[in-house]
Amino acid sequence: MVVIVGASIVPINRYYESSAEDLAFEAYNGLTRELKDRPKADVVVISSTYAELSTNSINLANKIASYLGHQGSAVMRVEAGESGGPAVYTAFSLIKSGIADSVLLIGVEKMADQHGKTIQEYMARGLNYKDYLAGIMPVHYAALMMRKYMEVYKVDYDYFVNWPVKMHSYAVENPMAMLKFKVTPQQVKDSSVISEPIRLYDTGARGDGAAVVLLTSEEVARKYSDDLAKLQSVKGSSGDLEVSTSAMAVRDLALKLGDSVRDYYVQVHDSYSVAAAIQLEDLGLLPRGRSLTELDSVEVNFEGGLKARGYPGGATAVYQLAEIYLQLTQKFKGRTTSKEKALVISTDDLMTVAYGAKVIRE
Repeated sequence: MVVIVGASIVPINRYYESSAEDLAFEAYNGLTRELKDRPKADVVVISSTYAELSTNSINLANKIASYLGHQGSAVMRVEAGESGGPAVYTAFSLIKSGIADSVLLIGVEKMADQHGKTIQEYMARGLNYKDYLAGIMPVHYAALMMRKYMEVYKVDYDYFVNWPVKMHSYAVENPMAMLKFKVTPQQVKDSSVISEPIRLYDTGARGDGAAVVLLTSEEVARKYSDDLAKLQSVKGSSGDLEVSTSAMAVRDLALKLGDSVRDYYVQVHDSYSVAAAIQLEDLGLLPRGRSLTELDSVEVNFEGGLKARGYPGGATAVYQLAEIYLQLTQKFKGRTTSKEKALVISTDDLMTVAYGAKVIRE
């Protein structure tokens, strides 16, 4: 059995004076204050997408492990776009297989030091080479997805406004959120057009941050904590980039996850409002073409989502897993779920990869 014994997050923001190592250290200190004993990790797994761009260096995993005092641990960095899901998958597999008894999973990202155009250009490298050379950005594909959704389900832009309005209302209750303010439907509609019909409030708020999760085997879990959550399973899938009302990777992931997700508290990867709708529908959580008008019927993204809690790039899935642990152990300081089970959905910006992690309260 794979057990989450502790987690800590740094609020997503713009930390111009802090390095990636500094942010990881802050999150790690938060974790150690909650544990009975200092972690002795067999493996340190780092999830980061923009390390080369933001730190102008490589070998980030060893640098952070050393900075945290984990000399002697095996170290690795795992990257797959902005999902972070592969790092969770790797950490889970190391424990489940018996290779390791303890894994320190760290998501860290530094984005604020770079100009927005630089980040956008770097993101475009995740597209195929011809698209990249043509100057196409991920948001352009997201705009096409939104247009397709509007055409198929006969909805207008007002439909998508529901998502950012709901996420900001949740973020107000979350002291760790980046954008702790409410927005009105009119404010969403009046925000800057990024790529028609996508507006500023349809996109995730990017920033710096770090999150740490300590995973262990059942045998050593209570050495560190009595507040435990079971990481029951982690599944992954991949697919083609589709301009569609559905995403191949998410559809396949839903099949691999098996049972209905309606019994779970769910976090989706809402890189764009249309991505939230597609994931909620591909998972079978809400009906197609109506998901964003029925948000009050489900428990999803109480933390504010990427939209308002903040979007820390490749660290996102580690933030999600940390927040789920805090939710299930009743340590989360914002709006909380009463459910005993939770599901993290982690994708890249355009949902060409998808990972799902099921967590159960112990």
